[in-house]
Amino acid sequence: MAFHYIDNASVNNGDSTVAITGNHDLSGVLSGWALQIGGLLAEIKQGTAPDGSGNSTLTLAAPWAGSNISGQPAQIIPMGGSALNTATEKAADLQAYAIEVHKKLEEYALEDKDVTLTAPDGESATFYSLPKVDRLFQAMVDSQGTAAGYDVTSSSTDTSNGVNGQPKLLKRGDFGIGGIAGVATVDYDLLPESEYVNRGAGFCTVVVLANSPNRPANADMYVLHLFYTNGSIYNCTQIAIPYSSASPDLYTRHRSGGVWSSWLKTLNTGNMVATVSQSAGIPTGAVIERGSNANGEYTKFADGTLICTRKIVITSSSLRITFSSAPETNSSWSLPALFIDTNYTLLFSGTRDTATGADRSAENYVLHQSDIVSQSECYCVFQFDSAVLGERVMFGTAIGRWF
Repeated sequence: MAFHYIDNASVNNGDSTVAITGNHDLSGVLSGWALQIGGLLAEIKQGTAPDGSGNSTLTLAAPWAGSNISGQPAQIIPMGGSALNTATEKAADLQAYAIEVHKKLEEYALEDKDVTLTAPDGESATFYSLPKVDRLFQAMVDSQGTAAGYDVTSSSTDTSNGVNGQPKLLKRGDFGIGGIAGVATVDYDLLPESEYVNRGAGFCTVVVLANSPNRPANADMYVLHLFYTNGSIYNCTQIAIPYSSASPDLYTRHRSGGVWSSWLKTLNTGNMVATVSQSAGIPTGAVIERGSNANGEYTKFADGTLICTRKIVITSSSLRITFSSAPETNSSWSLPALFIDTNYTLLFSGTRDTATGADRSAENYVLHQSDIVSQSECYCVFQFDSAVLGERVMFGTAIGRWF
C-alpha cells in the first residue's frame, strides 16, 4: 500500500484515538504502520471504515505524545514495526537535540561562561557566551588606562606613557590640538606666541575679527594655524577663510626663520575674472579683468599686460581731399584704460563699408601717420586711394602694460 494522505486529522495529547474526516476507509491499515502529523511519527494499532457521516478513526499503539492537533493534514506510512521504532527513536533524538540547542542558546545569551554544544554524532564545540565576551572586552579596554589622574597628560607637551605603559589620553589644547575657542581680536603675527609656545607640533583654530592686525582681508576669518617648534625654530603656516563672506576666498602665508611671507589668495572659479590689482609688483587681485566704456574695450592681465581695442568709424564727411587728390582723415583715440607709460604699441587695420556691408579690405589705403600722445591718448591719419562714398570701419589695438 502506498502512502495514504489525509486532509483532516485531530488528536489530543495523551489520547490514543485519532479522528479522521473526509470519508477515508482505514480498515486496511495494519498494525505497525506509522502516522505522521506535524512532523511527528506515531505507531498505528488499527483503523476503521468510515461511518455514514464519512468519519473514521485510527487507534495508536501508544498515547499521542505531541501537542493537541485539530483539523491538520496527515499521512499514513506503510512500514514494519522495527523500522518505525528506529524512525521514532531518531525523531526523539532530534527533538532532544533541539531542546539541548535551545538551552545552550539561553546560556550563550545570558550566562558568563564557556558554552559547549555536542551534536548527535558526538562532535562538540566550545565557545564564549555573549556576557563573557563583553566582560573580556571591557577588561581589555580597562587595561589600557582610564581618563583620570596620571593616565591623562599632565602638560600640553607631555609625551610620556602612563603607569600601564600605554600612551596617555590628551586634553583639549595638548600639542595645539583644539586650540582657542570662540572669537578674538588678535594680531595674526602673534597668534602662535600668545597661545602655543613650546607645544612641539600641532594645529589650532580660531575665528579672528576683521579689525585684527596683519589680516589678509578686511573680514572676520576662520584661521587654521599649523606649527612646529624645536627650541629656537618656530615655523608655521596660516590658512584663513572669510567667516561670513558670499565669496569664500582662501588665503595662505608661511613663517620661516621668524619672517612672515605675504598673504597669497588662492585662485578659484569665483575670483579668476574680476578686478586685477598689485602691490609692489606682486598681483593681489584677479587673473583677468575685462571692461568697456565709450572709448573702447580693454583686457588687463595679472602679469601687467594691458590690451585696448577700438572700432573707429570714418564717415564721408570726415574725409578731405589733400594736395595728392586722395581723401584723407585723422582720428584721435582716447584709450579705454590707462597705460603705465607711453611705451605701448599701436596697430590699425580695416576697412569695411558700413552702409553697404561691402568688404573694402582690398582697397588701397595708407596709414599716413600715427603717434602716441600720452598714457591715455593716441591718434592716426589714414589716406585712401579714392573718395568712395560710405562709412569705413577701422580697428585700432594698443598693447602695453598697466603696471
